[in-house]
Order: sequence, then C-alpha cells, then structure tokens
Amino acid sequence: MATSTLAGSAFLDPPEAAAATAPAPAAAADSQPGTRRRRQGAPQREGLLPPLRTLGQAVDRLREQLDERVQAGVDEHGAPNVALPGDAPVRAAFYTLLPTVQQRALFLEYASQPRAWPRIRGLFGAPPYGFLHPGDAATLSASGFARGRVNMTFDASRMVSTYAHFGVGQLQDEMEREYNVVVRGKTPPDDEDPLLFDLKEAVTGTQLVLQVRVKRRSRDQRVAIFKGGAQRAQLEFPRPGNQVTLAPKQAIQRLLGAVGPPPERTVRVSRVAPRSANCSTAAMLVELV
Repeated sequence: MATSTLAGSAFLDPPEAAAATAPAPAAAADSQPGTRRRRQGAPQREGLLPPLRTLGQAVDRLREQLDERVQAGVDEHGAPNVALPGDAPVRAAFYTLLPTVQQRALFLEYASQPRAWPRIRGLFGAPPYGFLHPGDAATLSASGFARGRVNMTFDASRMVSTYAHFGVGQLQDEMEREYNVVVRGKTPPDDEDPLLFDLKEAVTGTQLVLQVRVKRRSRDQRVAIFKGGAQRAQLEFPRPGNQVTLAPKQAIQRLLGAVGPPPERTVRVSRVAPRSANCSTAAMLVELV
C-alpha cells in the first residue's frame, strides 16, 4: 500500500532514521527560490528526529534523504534511470510533503548536479513534471530521464497532479478519498510557513486549494460499491456545496508528532476541476468552516 511506503521512510519512522547512514556533505547554496541549503539550527539526524513544523524543515530533511540516495547510486553502481531500493519512500515524501514551489526548486537543484542525473528518474519519477514551468523545458531533456518521453513539462502549468505524482495523500475523508493541500491563503508558501496540511490552528474562512484523488479500483469493486449506494461517493469527487470532513492520515500524524485521535476539520467545496475526463485526480477550491 502507498501509505506504508511513506510510513516506512525516515521522515516518519524516527528509530529507522536514527540508524540511517549520515547524509553526503551539502553543496553550496544556490539561488533557486523557495528553498535553500540547510540552515543553521536545522534538525540533525542524531537520535530521534523531531517533528516537522515548517516547509523549510521538510525541505531540509528531504535534501538529506536525496543526498543519501544520490550517494547510494554511486556506491551501489546503480544503472542510470533505474530505481534502487529505498528510492520509493523518498519519492513519495517529496510529492506528499511539499507544495509545487518547493518541489520545483528542489528538483532544479538536483537536476543541475551532473552526479544526480542518473538518479532523477528513481527519485522524482518519470516526466512530464507538473511542478515545472513550461520555460524549464529548455534546459532539460525528458528522453535523458525516461526512454520514449518527449516533454519535461506540460504545455501549461497545471494545478492537478497525475495519479503517480500525487504522493500518498496528507488528509483523507470518510469515503477514503485522499487530499493534498497545495495552496493555503492567498500568498505563495515560503520556507518559514507551517506545513500547509497542519490545519489545527487554521482560522475559519481560510481558503484552500486541494488536490483530491479517488482510489483506483477494479471493475468488480466499482460495481459492488455502486450497487451499495451509501458508499457511492468513494467513486466520485466531492461536488460544489458539499461539506467534507478531513483528518490527517496516520503517517502524517506521526510526522507532526501528534498523539491521540487525529484532529478533524470541515471544509465547504466551492469549485472542482478534474484533471481530465474519467480521471482519478482533481483540484478543489474549499473554505474552512
């Protein structure tokens, strides 16, 4: 299951993180917006990892993991563009924890390092990447990261992830639909901002842009759910006007260092924009109630 993939990563399993190999030395800072090299006082991987509170802390910890996975490719003489054991949890964490501003900046940081080029496919998945801008394609070659791929970016920036680039989901509702918070409020997220999906102190009336994913199921499973009636919403996106109650997934609870029942927040849906016809992901504009 995807959830266990993220839960098994060093982000969410402190005992495993404490035993992990120390990360490779950090390179010099670059000028990409939305991220930067490890700040003084950032959490170190000695003993138990502290809970994450800000986007910057998540970027720092992801960078440690990416450095380790790039070095693993060197140490294990990994074939270019072939994933290694241990890549999947880091890839899932990248797509689950960071909004697109930080995703783009961190990706471009590694795409600019020749030693990381053979590891791009394993650590970030295959292109095109929804977090890149159309202009980024001029400096990158999709065929170098995935055979047969032509485009590094989509023709226009999209707010909706593909199913594969969704991650494992930050929040869920009672119908097993999964959600990621990609915009909170009206300003682009900065490294000093709290993690966007930590909603326990968010004020009523705050607008959020969410991505929602409906789980893929076999035809027989869909028919059984459809006939059941009450659970039919498991197959559909929420609709404008619906109120949906969201709670952090168990792995996210551990990430935040929370104990006890997961805190629930209710949102009212204003707009829904599916990625395409018959797709499994959509963007939603909602308001906290």
